[in-house]
Amino acid sequence: MHIKSTVAAVAVALISTIGISTPANAAQEWGAVDTKPGHDFTIRSSTSTSSTKIGAVSDPGWLYCYYSGCGVTAGGSYKCWSGGPSGSDWVAVEFQGKKRWVAYKCVGLGRAPVDHP
Repeated sequence: MHIKSTVAAVAVALISTIGISTPANAAQEWGAVDTKPGHDFTIRSSTSTSSTKIGAVSDPGWLYCYYSGCGVTAGGSYKCWSGGPSGSDWVAVEFQGKKRWVAYKCVGLGRAPVDHP
């Protein structure tokens, strides 16, 4: 039994030392979408360019993803800008307290620069 408790103590100390995320602090890390250099992005009501345009984010700018890990959903096709990427995948974002959509290839994905409230 002494060996098992020693191994457990060492494991806890190692995790604390190297900073592996625990459930307590992992919940504060949140995904975000941001502008690609020189390009704004449009926020829509659903996963289609024919859906209502809710707003836009100017470069440089970012929004929280609606889900912590962002995630991608298939939808209508789009072209980001003349000569730019195109696709049909969309990312749910949080905008004005609601779930909205942005074209996946028109944004960068990463971790939010500040903790999610």
